[in-house]
Amino acid sequence: MSTDAPYRPGNRFLLATCLWLLSLATMAGGNALPTPLSTFHAEYRVTNGSIQLGTTAISLQPDTGGWHYRSITEASGLASLFVSGQAIESTRLEAHNGRLRPTVYDHSDPDKEDNVRVDFDWAARAATVRDADGVRTLNLKKDTLDGFSATLAMIQHVARGDQDVRIATIDDDGERETLVFRQAGRESISVPFGTFDTVRVERVRRGKKRETITWLAPELDWVAVRIDQRKNGDLTGRLELTGLKGEAAQSD
Repeated sequence: MSTDAPYRPGNRFLLATCLWLLSLATMAGGNALPTPLSTFHAEYRVTNGSIQLGTTAISLQPDTGGWHYRSITEASGLASLFVSGQAIESTRLEAHNGRLRPTVYDHSDPDKEDNVRVDFDWAARAATVRDADGVRTLNLKKDTLDGFSATLAMIQHVARGDQDVRIATIDDDGERETLVFRQAGRESISVPFGTFDTVRVERVRRGKKRETITWLAPELDWVAVRIDQRKNGDLTGRLELTGLKGEAAQSD
């Protein structure tokens, strides 16, 4: 999804913040998925540090011919006075050369003008984008992902020890974008679900005033237990793990 979404003006700000944060809240494990990914169902609360803005549920489950990765965000509390309805991102995935690659990506939210669908035709090396502006086709380069499932690839890189990660994507605006991440040490982090030793991963944006920091917990099969988004050093959004089911919750 577009990394600039949280800063769109108007009522879409709160929903875009929740949706952008949840897109990074991915996790990993074993069991019939490319190493080290696993199926899961996770729940998060989204706040600005003090006020709850909404909730998010994220899942990675088997699907016909592959896997279905989906997130559902809904505003709550004061935010629900300005935003109603659900924001949904989903990607259909297939295994390929030890990775997952997208076949269909969908992004929908209450502002239907933001809805985007991308169909990935790997045989033809083409991605068809459908949005409010119409239909267009992009050349599909090797290893290009949608911006949502790119976090699964990021976790694979981090879990195997890669310090710097670059991932080519098509974002939720149907545009090309390269996501860059770097490992930044280990920290103990407390969230409603517990306290965990984590690996800190920072999103690299050169020349930008925004920061995104993700804390992954190896003991939970690399679940993202917290994600902070900051602008000019001030916290603008925080996603924290409140519940987890599946293999990740049973790992040691």
